[in-house]
Formats: sequence, structure tokens, C-alpha cells
Amino acid sequence: MKTLLLTLSLTTTGFLTLLTNHVQATPMDSYLEKSLIAVCKSTMKGNLLNFSRTLKYYHLTDKTIANGLVCNGSEVTEFARKHGAYKIANRLDKHLHSSTSITDIAAVNKMSITFKE
Repeated sequence: MKTLLLTLSLTTTGFLTLLTNHVQATPMDSYLEKSLIAVCKSTMKGNLLNFSRTLKYYHLTDKTIANGLVCNGSEVTEFARKHGAYKIANRLDKHLHSSTSITDIAAVNKMSITFKE
């Protein structure tokens, strides 16, 4: 009985250690970082055509950017408004948090990028 409890305890501890090590954040891929910085910079400039071309070039959607990007500590819509890009902010506002909700407990909620302006 003691052997069974010891084995079960070690197995559970090993599994929890494996699980917590897997959940830790990994470094951002250089291509992903480059694309997110490009989107933040095009948002900051406020040119709607340039913004659209940047999203198209990196195969991103308005919904993905609106719900998942943080530029210099601000959500992308707030970041756009802070830099006077109201057309881009209004465009992204349309795609914020649609009514359908699926919760993925293993996913990272937001990707944050900080760059020098």
C-alpha cells in the first residue's frame, strides 16, 4: 500500500511539474515580432490604406489585431486614438469581442509589443 501511494504521489508530482513547465511563456518568434511592430507603426501613422496593406502583407485580420494586440502597453484601439488615428480605431472597434465566446484555457490572451517611437 505504501508503494502504491508513493508511486501515485511521484506520478502526480511529475505530471504537475511537466504541466507547469509547458505553460511557461516562450520567446516571441522574430517574424511575429517584426509583423506586430509593423502593425503598431502603421497604426501610429494613421494612414488607413497603409494599415490595410500592412495587415494584408502579414496575412492578419482586423479581428485578430483588435482582440489580441497590445502596442506599448495600450490595446491597439487605445493606441490608435492616442496617436490621432481615429479612422483605424473606429475600424478596429467594429471587430472587438464578437458575441460568440469560446474559452481556450491554454491560449495566451494578448500579445504585447514594446518598441521605440
